[in-house]
Amino acid sequence: MKTFACILLALLVLPAVFSLRGALGSANAIITVEVSPVKPTIVERYMTVYNENNETIYVELFPAEGLKNITEIVDNNFTLLPGEAKNASFRFVITEPGEYRGSVRVKFAPADRIGAGVGLDGKFRVFAIPKNETAAEPDAEKETGAAGTDGNAMFGALIVLAIVIAGIGAYFVMRKR
Repeated sequence: MKTFACILLALLVLPAVFSLRGALGSANAIITVEVSPVKPTIVERYMTVYNENNETIYVELFPAEGLKNITEIVDNNFTLLPGEAKNASFRFVITEPGEYRGSVRVKFAPADRIGAGVGLDGKFRVFAIPKNETAAEPDAEKETGAAGTDGNAMFGALIVLAIVIAGIGAYFVMRKR
């Protein structure tokens, strides 16, 4: 009975000792871009891949459903030394307006690629809106912020926020009287 208990304990503990770990940075985003019918819109992105293991690992990136048709992986496979990190680059090539939603999957495996690995997903949502082209500026591109909004929309949001704060302040002033 003691032997059986020791074997069972070893089977439960050994996978935790020999398991691989992986970590991602910059792995989730909501992106808004303008799409032109004349030329594709290219969105350059990267995910920081960290090796938190005490051994060299093999890393592979590939797009999952939803982003498969618009994603080009630049750094599709590489190795990382213990404690090393790499910005793995990829790009979205968008030719039509619409919403694209999906993942870029990252597979971590032992350097010899023998044995089980672990996988993580970077989740992305791309809103491609039609570009309003004018005859005077056919190549003019609109800059978008990190949250996918332009400056005018951000300014409008700040105005609305200021009005709401003023309204709340007026409520509390009237309530004291």
